[in-house]
Amino acid sequence: MKKYLLVIALISLILVMTSCKKQEEVTISKYFQAMLHGEKGDIDTMSAMALEPVYIQYESYKIISVSEPVVQEYQLPLLISKLENLTKERKNQVKTALDKKYELEDIEDELDETRRASKKRELKKKIGDMEVIVKEEEQKVRDLQFKINALKNEIDSEKNLTKISSGLVKNPETYKGETQTSKSDVKVTLKNGSEKDYVFVLKKYDIKINEDANILKSRFVIIKIQSTEEFEKVEQGEKEKAVETEEVREEETKEIPK
Repeated sequence: MKKYLLVIALISLILVMTSCKKQEEVTISKYFQAMLHGEKGDIDTMSAMALEPVYIQYESYKIISVSEPVVQEYQLPLLISKLENLTKERKNQVKTALDKKYELEDIEDELDETRRASKKRELKKKIGDMEVIVKEEEQKVRDLQFKINALKNEIDSEKNLTKISSGLVKNPETYKGETQTSKSDVKVTLKNGSEKDYVFVLKKYDIKINEDANILKSRFVIIKIQSTEEFEKVEQGEKEKAVETEEVREEETKEIPK
């Protein structure tokens, strides 16, 4: 009877300790446990928990902090809509580029048929100017295609994350809701005794088919594992890029005639 009560007490203690942990901490702890199995960790388990699994040969670890989740509107429906608009824009731009190319060909044909020297000089000037325009319009098509390809990759990644987090496979773009993204700082003691700081970024999808439906059961997925140095370097690069983009926008705004 005493043994039975002791077992119940131990189970209760474990449940209490687990319930006190944040979901992000539970996910990170399970990931570290998975890395203990196999030569490079339990790859299947690690892949089910992280978008890009990273193996760390460690002796021990400590979760230092977990940030408050950043809540954002579920992006997949917005990305799909953006892709549709970009595709239409590219289609129109292809037509514009072709029209300019046909104009160039018409001028070239006219040059072939012209005998007057002064007219030839005039047409050659037009051809030079039109060649520049054609190249510009064709480059716009390539730029739009680049954006479309990048957006398709982002959509595929978002669908994959949605599936891992919520288990949703069919028509994830028809759902609505929000995502939670949080950052966790982890101090790891490596096998050689040295310490290294890591950043784990996790994301969770709280989505539903409509306003009256229940939110799908979901879990946090590790979307990024980096050393603190790597993470800060990437963050700084993104901030600098954002500032440069804003400066370009400001310059473009100044050039708009009032």
